[in-house]
Amino acid sequence: MSALSPTEKKFEEHVEKHLNSLDYSSKNFNKYDRNLCLIKQLLIEFIKTTQPEKWEQLNKIYGLDTENKILSRISSKISSVSPTHHVVQYLTGSYRNLSTSFMSWHEWRLRTPAD
Repeated sequence: MSALSPTEKKFEEHVEKHLNSLDYSSKNFNKYDRNLCLIKQLLIEFIKTTQPEKWEQLNKIYGLDTENKILSRISSKISSVSPTHHVVQYLTGSYRNLSTSFMSWHEWRLRTPAD
């Protein structure tokens, strides 16, 4: 097969290279949780980084089990939404746990000054 022959692998590499040029980063697919449809550690890091006060509120309630409680709640919510929307529908809205409401990535991005 010639170097110019189109393949799915070449297409994926092209798309990934383009997204990387726009400051997206490549992630190891082995860390992807198929049940949650996300990378757990990235979600936890996002919440801790963007909303530290709210993270601390939950940490006071749950202690060492905070991450598991958040992931369990998100998992149950993702499972309960329409199969055609799943993660996008849930994670683009606000996340609520007890008295703590977390911003979605979309809400956070709108409130963050442009770089």
